[in-house]
Amino acid sequence: MAANAPKRLVAAMRSCGDAHVQKAACGAIINLVLGSAARSDKLIAAGVVDALVDTMRKQELKAGVQRACCKAIWTLASGSDARKEAMVSAGVPALLRQALSCHLVREDVVEQASGALKAIRSVEDDELRRQIDDAAAPRERRRTTSGGSS
Repeated sequence: MAANAPKRLVAAMRSCGDAHVQKAACGAIINLVLGSAARSDKLIAAGVVDALVDTMRKQELKAGVQRACCKAIWTLASGSDARKEAMVSAGVPALLRQALSCHLVREDVVEQASGALKAIRSVEDDELRRQIDDAAAPRERRRTTSGGSS
């Protein structure tokens, strides 16, 4: 990975509001992160969490963008507690809960947002655990009332 790739990726996410570009950037984040804690840390240091937060806020009603951001967050969160804590500090859990509530009928968004919340959950923070459990509750109730499982 080129030394300036993380910063360029973050800059691209911040400078372009197009949903297709945002989804492609999330895909690039996932590809860069897979199998490399060092690349994950470089992306975090370059500001990727804030870029994902900005994207989720600006593209709140775009289910495809929300799914892509949730998947990128889930991939980034699968690792060190420092990365998870950076996400908690940036307000990611609230945005994941918002994605869940806005796109509850979209199973793909629900799956990615729930996975990201569970990945972040391993950070030892009782309040965060309660919030995540509360956010997951509507999905569990929906499963129970529909009589099926996923």
